Amino acid sequence: ESPHESRPAEAIQKPVPPPNPPVSGNGHDLDADIIDHSLLETYWTSHNFDILIDVIDIFKEEAPAQISDLRQAIETSDVKLLHFTAHKLKSSSLHFGAARFSELCSQLEDMAEEELLDGAIEKLVEIETRFTQVIAGLEKLQAQYAQSGKE
Repeated sequence: ESPHESRPAEAIQKPVPPPNPPVSGNGHDLDADIIDHSLLETYWTSHNFDILIDVIDIFKEEAPAQISDLRQAIETSDVKLLHFTAHKLKSSSLHFGAARFSELCSQLEDMAEEELLDGAIEKLVEIETRFTQVIAGLEKLQAQYAQSGKE
């Protein structure tokens, strides 16, 4: 008998949250601020988590170049490239539950659409900082999912 047979299938397939998530000084779950698991689950059902893990790998591979494109677009005032790339990052990150990162990309997208780039580099710095946190959160999610499949 497999160790998985006594548990429901969804308990095996869903990522398992950490028992004690990091908490900020104001009592908020820091992981939830980076990756909103309820938002994540609106896009991915338990049977699609295998696909999610693969898509996360693609995002981790492609997003750094897109962030570099944001910087280039700001430095050259290329509002079309900035709008397109910010929109792409906004949409793809929302699928992972990275709501704040997505919102920052949306703000940069709006700036490009309005062709108002004052403050764009500062917004990009926020995006880059949040991106590092999102990648760490996604890697943690992948590790949790991998571990839940082994239990």
